[in-house]
Amino acid sequence: MGLQLLSTIMAVWGAIMVIGTVFKLDFYWDTNQMAESRKMFGERGAIILHTAVGLLMIGLGIWVIIGEVGGS
Repeated sequence: MGLQLLSTIMAVWGAIMVIGTVFKLDFYWDTNQMAESRKMFGERGAIILHTAVGLLMIGLGIWVIIGEVGGS
């Protein structure tokens, strides 16, 4: 149960990262983390990085959830 909850939270956070980055939503785009990423990688690089990390989190979260359900 604990791993499934953690995986769900990870997948949801990944979705928030992707949506916040792609649509440049203020609550996500104006954070210090995004400002630092844009300074280091440029705007396009930050978009690619945060979208890729978000998609990875979604994929891993779903993979673990499916593994937990299938293994039960």
